[in-house]
Amino acid sequence: MRLLNSRTLDFRTFGENDLPRYVILSHTWGEDEVSYQDMCWVQKLRTVPKRLKEKDQIKRRHGYEKIVRTAEIAHSKGYHGFWADTCCIDKSSSAELQEAINSMFRWYRKSEVCIVYLADAAHSSQDLSSSTENLARNLLTSRWMTRGWTLQELIAPRVVAFYDENELTGIPPSVLQSGDPTRASIAQRMSWAAGRTTTKIEDEAYCLLGIFGIHMPMLYGEGRKAFIRLQEEIMKSNADDSLFAWTSLTLEPSSFCGLLAASPSNFKSSGNISRGRPVRMSTTNIGVQFEHGKRIGLRLQRLYEHDDDDSPDYVQRRKNTELNYHTLDQQYARVGATSLLLQETTPEGEETTVYVRQNPYISTVLLPYLSRTNLLLPISAQTD
Repeated sequence: MRLLNSRTLDFRTFGENDLPRYVILSHTWGEDEVSYQDMCWVQKLRTVPKRLKEKDQIKRRHGYEKIVRTAEIAHSKGYHGFWADTCCIDKSSSAELQEAINSMFRWYRKSEVCIVYLADAAHSSQDLSSSTENLARNLLTSRWMTRGWTLQELIAPRVVAFYDENELTGIPPSVLQSGDPTRASIAQRMSWAAGRTTTKIEDEAYCLLGIFGIHMPMLYGEGRKAFIRLQEEIMKSNADDSLFAWTSLTLEPSSFCGLLAASPSNFKSSGNISRGRPVRMSTTNIGVQFEHGKRIGLRLQRLYEHDDDDSPDYVQRRKNTELNYHTLDQQYARVGATSLLLQETTPEGEETTVYVRQNPYISTVLLPYLSRTNLLLPISAQTD
């Protein structure tokens, strides 16, 4: 981990086991941030004649002022090192960038203090932290609260204090106080990111790696596939099927889709979905495979009529969750993903293994053969 000295602004690299106590910066990026190469140039300028230093434009940037101010705060609190994502990562090295993003949640967690810089906060003669009312007002309108990368920077650090955390962030105080996102279900953690944005589409997934304890390669240019890959990785290490408890207002009720969401925004209404009992699920070459649980139902509709249909039929269950599905050749596809209807009773019957294709294609030639047989396939997630 590369830290800046809070007094000299020199870089020093530490091994994971040799890290000193350090401060870490959380902020939103502007247009004139200072890179690792910029800071290296500033350090070299100390050895050149003064007339050349006067031509240096880097120190006039707002991003450099942000670094200097962070150093001053860290030094005043007695910390010799601090870290900032703008200049402590050599982004010209793809290997270093990959390692930094995969380590970032841990780095924020290990910091002594997280300094949150709100660039759009109203000017005040007092520090924001000196008035909880002033802090709350600024947080509610700050861009910092809407960015994807700052979600882990809010949860991971041990020292970040906010006024009425739950109302401001949608994150339970127990998570903010402990820094442990695993206290919440997959759906709840996704809902925290639902209202946040990133500059690059892929970062919608990459900024959540630490929240879910996932390590995976970053492939900029893959677009929405990054978020699908994140969900597939989550399934490998987590048996919480609240991952499927999402809705979409952009799909038609009759549209076909898969089990995995296209974006964190699909979990906007899933903040009250808690985890149920563990279930077996995995990705296969014929779709997502999982065995159903007990509380939120997935409705399936067979695409072909069969005379020997012996599948459990839960169509008449009252108040069932309408996560509708269609199946073709023993494979299924989700339809009507516009809402979740909760059930009060637990359906009975043997567990069923299904395969749901993520990108189902239904030929128009097959549409006349759609079956009218429905199947409610419950999963185990529950509502609080």
